[in-house]
Amino acid sequence: MIYGDAANERVCRAAHPERAALAVIALPDAFHARQAFQSLKRLNSDLPIIARAHWDEEREELFREGVTEVIQPEFEGSIEMIRHALAHVGVPALEMETHLHELRQQRYSVMLQEWLHREAPTARLQKIQELEIAEGGAFAGSSLRGCKVRERTGVSVIQVRHKNGEVTSNPAPDTILEAGDRVVVMGAPSQLIAFIEMNQPLDSPS
Repeated sequence: MIYGDAANERVCRAAHPERAALAVIALPDAFHARQAFQSLKRLNSDLPIIARAHWDEEREELFREGVTEVIQPEFEGSIEMIRHALAHVGVPALEMETHLHELRQQRYSVMLQEWLHREAPTARLQKIQELEIAEGGAFAGSSLRGCKVRERTGVSVIQVRHKNGEVTSNPAPDTILEAGDRVVVMGAPSQLIAFIEMNQPLDSPS
């Protein structure tokens, strides 16, 4: 455990970023996050870095700096607030989860499109995304082999979090995907977009 200012290059050096596979910057403001990012990049220019941002403008600033991915806690927090509000007023669970799923799909699909068209080389890095299998999409009710996830989208499914609570890591080709399951997939932005589009219900607008 190392304590200190993450924006200080001496502190970053003590963490040996040259040996790291990934850095996560959880600092709450973009200014200090950029400083920490710059220190890390000076020590390891190839290091993938995930950071957080409150607003879209901050997210864009971090992307311009070259941050690999930017997470917005406010968006994830708003999803949970909506979940509790809908449950409180008696919205059926299936209807509620469908609505929240659509919100996430819309948001992350837009973000992935931005990553895809970004000129920075980070847009070509493999990314990991957790998504929910949609009712009526191309994958619900099929095995990984049957729906040809890898062949049709290019992504690798590295974990399935079944709606019954079971978790399957490195799932076998005969693993069945059911609507409501959550899958952790890895791929380039264009491959993740292909997965999201195929996962949409057939009557959903593209």
